[in-house]
Amino acid sequence: MLFLLQDPDRSIPHELVRGLRAAGHRPRAYAAGESGLSPEDTLLIGEGDDLEGRVCRARGAAGEAVVITIRTARDSARTARLIGLGADDDLVLPVPAAELIARAEAIRRAHGRGANLTEGAACVFGVTVYADGRPPELDGTPLPLSAQEGRVLSHLLRSGGRPVPREALHRALYALSDLNPSERVIDVHVCNLRRKLRDALGARAPRIGTARGLGYVAGPPGV
Repeated sequence: MLFLLQDPDRSIPHELVRGLRAAGHRPRAYAAGESGLSPEDTLLIGEGDDLEGRVCRARGAAGEAVVITIRTARDSARTARLIGLGADDDLVLPVPAAELIARAEAIRRAHGRGANLTEGAACVFGVTVYADGRPPELDGTPLPLSAQEGRVLSHLLRSGGRPVPREALHRALYALSDLNPSERVIDVHVCNLRRKLRDALGARAPRIGTARGLGYVAGPPGV
């Protein structure tokens, strides 16, 4: 799981960040206005100026990502306000890393986010995609896709019909890789994916569309 930190006043303790790393997760800074969150991501928003405004903007950019505010003092009225604005949870320090991870996973399960990534398979538009890296299948037969193309298709089909930014797809493919190609490589993968789906599935192929300024989106065949 990737934890993104928006922490202008550096209120999120280093101990919590170290705990996330020790548990095998990947915390990194998240700049205001940055896009490209994926359903597997958790955005942590630390205390600071205009917290409510930052939650609103983050929720608009986050899609299905989990958004959690991390604060230094308990205030029930503010907690209700932040959750009303789009935060999935509002935690008060100190928070053990194990509790934070468990809460993020519980939110994802409760809301069906990430297409039940921990539960295995999801079938969308007749295509079955897997969380464990197996190639997508149609009627039990693997589709003739490269590993990268299969992962792009999986992310698009799991997005619930929402556009997936190029940055999110690039991060999903290359965040843990020694390779760091330009984000334009995603356009190449999508172009190849469209062609291979059309060749292999014909009229049954899911449509991979372009949402201008937002990214790529999967739709049903023939649309």
